[in-house]
Amino acid sequence: MIEPTRRPRVLLLADAPGIGGAEQSLAHLLAGAGAGWDLHLAGTTPAVVEWIGSHRPEVPRSVVGPGTVAAGRLLRRLRPDLVHANQCSPWASGGMLAAAQLRGIRTVAVEQLPLRTTRLPELLRVRALALRLDAHVAVSAAAAR
Repeated sequence: MIEPTRRPRVLLLADAPGIGGAEQSLAHLLAGAGAGWDLHLAGTTPAVVEWIGSHRPEVPRSVVGPGTVAAGRLLRRLRPDLVHANQCSPWASGGMLAAAQLRGIRTVAVEQLPLRTTRLPELLRVRALALRLDAHVAVSAAAAR
């Protein structure tokens, strides 16, 4: 539960190796978010984190290694109320998996691409993780399917 006098702390995660539509979408969200949020931006690629962060320079940023362990360390340090996981592909899930394992963190996954994995291990991991999300949204009808 968030105390009424504290702004909700939101961690925006970007795991893309480059700048594409998903990162542009996250940059717009960051730039347009109201002052009522305590935002922090993190990602796995320094250039991507800097580019997205340039849309709102006062927001703190972190670069973390890929995978669940690095994301888990960041989550324990920041203690966000909400994790917004901006997925460059539907099977990118290190930050979401870490958030799902910690108590008291709400997790929203944002699907950007209308892709589906054909590899069984990835498919099973994605479906199991989707059950633990608080919200799973898509930027288009095709991505939602």
